[in-house]
Formats: sequence, C-alpha cells, structure tokens
Amino acid sequence: MRLDEATGKVIAEIPADPANSEGGITVGDGSIWMVVKPGKLVRVDPNTNAITSTLELPTGSENPAFGDRFVWISSFGHDQLLKIDPKSNKVIATIQVGPKPRFLTIGAGSVWTLNQGDGTISRVDMKTDKLVATIACGIPGEGGEITFGAGSVWTALFDFPSPR
Repeated sequence: MRLDEATGKVIAEIPADPANSEGGITVGDGSIWMVVKPGKLVRVDPNTNAITSTLELPTGSENPAFGDRFVWISSFGHDQLLKIDPKSNKVIATIQVGPKPRFLTIGAGSVWTLNQGDGTISRVDMKTDKLVATIACGIPGEGGEITFGAGSVWTALFDFPSPR
C-alpha cells in the first residue's frame, strides 16, 4: 500500500504479496523494490504505482536493501548475499556469507548481514564484493534486526538476553 504522508490515507494499492512475514522492501534508483512470493524481486515506479520489472530469485532470498547504486538481497536459503544491478535487472554478484543471513543493513561502505544460523555478522565490501569480516556475536536464533547508525552496527534479537 502507498499512504499519503499528510493524511495517512491509502492512495494506491499495488498487487504484491510479501515473500515472508517480515516483508522485504527498500527504496533506491527512483524505484520501490520488494521481494514477493514465490521469490521475485519487483520494481515499482512511484510515479505510476505500476510494477515495471521482475527478477526471479533463488529460494529463500527475501530481504532487500539499497546501497551504492545496487539492490542487495540476503539469501537465507543459500547463505549468500546477492547484488542486483537496477540498470540491467540482473544479479551481478553472489557472495558467500554466514549461515542463514536474514536481515541486512548498509553502512561504512559495506553491507552487513545478521546470520541467524550461528549468530555472526558478515561484513561485505560494496566496492569489491568481498567478504571482509565475520564477527562472532553469539546471537543465533530467529527474528531480530540489524541497522547501521552513529558509526556502529546495531542488532536486536528476540529474547536476547534471555528474560529473567
């Protein structure tokens, strides 16, 4: 749905079913990017509210972020980070990261993935498309989030630390 920021009213509905319960939407290159079922990246033109392109993705690739002129998508099902060129609408790099990367963020010239399989964070250099660090954080599990701000990477995870 597209909402009017002044009134909060729905001004457009685009037929797109999110790929998972967390959604998966980002903005960049003059477009809205969303991963939809059964595993496609759709590009929406905000001027027309129309889907202008689609790209089939590997299974379990669901969360996008936009940075350094590219769409980046974590592939939970393949332990990878995908780099998509919006000009060609093609995957131009596939980078191995930690197990089960779900959430991702952009900052400090890098893409950071929160890897639910082992609780690590992977850091990928956006210029070289290389994994440059794997940071052991000890936060494996479902749910959570990762963001970059104030010069740091920030993470959250359900029930961590464990409630007392």
